[in-house]
Amino acid sequence: MNKKPAFIAPFLALGLVIAVLFVAIVAFAPQVKNLGLLSLKKNKQESEAAGTKKEFKIKNDRGDSLASPKASPTSLASVVPSPISTPTPLPPTIYRQPQGKYTLTLPSGWKVLETTAAKTYSTTKFGGQGGQVSVTFGSGKDPIGGCSETTQVTLYDRTISACFILQKDGSQIMTRGYTKDVTGIDFTVEAIFSSPLSLNRSFVLDIIKTLNIE
Repeated sequence: MNKKPAFIAPFLALGLVIAVLFVAIVAFAPQVKNLGLLSLKKNKQESEAAGTKKEFKIKNDRGDSLASPKASPTSLASVVPSPISTPTPLPPTIYRQPQGKYTLTLPSGWKVLETTAAKTYSTTKFGGQGGQVSVTFGSGKDPIGGCSETTQVTLYDRTISACFILQKDGSQIMTRGYTKDVTGIDFTVEAIFSSPLSLNRSFVLDIIKTLNIE
């Protein structure tokens, strides 16, 4: 009769342990669950915060990339002086005497300076760089100066005699260049060669070569 309670005692102890465990589970399960939920909620909040921070960083980066680029300071271009362009000389012009007495080719820059008329003659003076040329048709005009050197002067279709007179300023006068046209009208050709004569004398003589008396 004493062995039966001893046999039942271990089962009673096991049942007591199970009951204690059950009570503990029932008592602490809500707290464990709440702790788990809190942990999950905390993890979710941290994850969302991290995601928000990452998204904010991405937006900032994107905003920085979309921002207008800073203008780099422009370097001053080296100032290169433009070459000085020389004006293109005008082509020569042909002067035709209004009554058709003669023609004369004027180089660029040369022009008619004046025309003077008397009862028996008419004189037209041309000038420009290098000197002057005068052409007179008719009779009675007094020649310029005297004659210190006789030379030959070439016109368009003939060669005539003339005189050269050296001036104190280094210029030279050509005077007494006489000829006639086909009808017998007197022509006088005179000129002034400006200094330096080494350049201007031959230049003005080339203009006289174009004088074509009709």
